[in-house]
Amino acid sequence: MTVSGILIGQMTSDACIVGIGQCLGRGTIISIILVLFVLPQILLIGTRIVDRTSFAVPKLVARSSGNGRMRVNGIVQGEIHGSVAGTMNAIVDGDVQLTVISGNVSQELDDNKQQEVQNEDQ
Repeated sequence: MTVSGILIGQMTSDACIVGIGQCLGRGTIISIILVLFVLPQILLIGTRIVDRTSFAVPKLVARSSGNGRMRVNGIVQGEIHGSVAGTMNAIVDGDVQLTVISGNVSQELDDNKQQEVQNEDQ
């Protein structure tokens, strides 16, 4: 397109067509330079700005279930013979099915020791 614009500007004797051809050739060269050199730099600068201003959404830690005496500590959502959503620091007697957003769920044994509950995702 650059070559054709410049050639049209050189080969024609009509002043309007010469102007259109020269503008077409010049604009195409400027576009090529901008796309090859300026646009990648703008994208790199924009990436840094987005990285600095973005925030992370908390990911789900694990889905846990168990029964018996369970120790729940953290932000959870799920069912304990009903449903629960919120920050908990509790010992639950019964069936537990929770999504742990942060924190942990462990099962208490008879001699007051704790055992980590098996995660359903693993």
